[in-house]
Amino acid sequence: PSCSSLGTKQDGSACRCVNHLSDFRGYLKAKADTEDHIKLTVSRIAFLLGGCQFVSATAIESGKVMQYLANRRAVPGDRGGLSTATSNHYLRAIKSFTAWMAREDRVPKDPLKHLQ
Repeated sequence: PSCSSLGTKQDGSACRCVNHLSDFRGYLKAKADTEDHIKLTVSRIAFLLGGCQFVSATAIESGKVMQYLANRRAVPGDRGGLSTATSNHYLRAIKSFTAWMAREDRVPKDPLKHLQ
């Protein structure tokens, strides 16, 4: 079954965020965002969804997102970590995704609205 609103399928089971992410990609394309911007934004969101192990749209939690980004930020001497600026780009991408899901009634409310 396909996803309905509130992060559930028609049979009542939790949906996978990837379905919403595919639709979000279509939304960005319809807004005439560049393909490079769309790819970068979607890859950043997918990175966070996978890294935080969110299995449904309603499972997204602000604390987990912030902790994951904090853990991924560069520590002095760590060449593999994210810079603060890059971490903020990831946060901005997923916030745009959750805001879109809330506007589209795919989740009851935007779980990341209060994050800055």
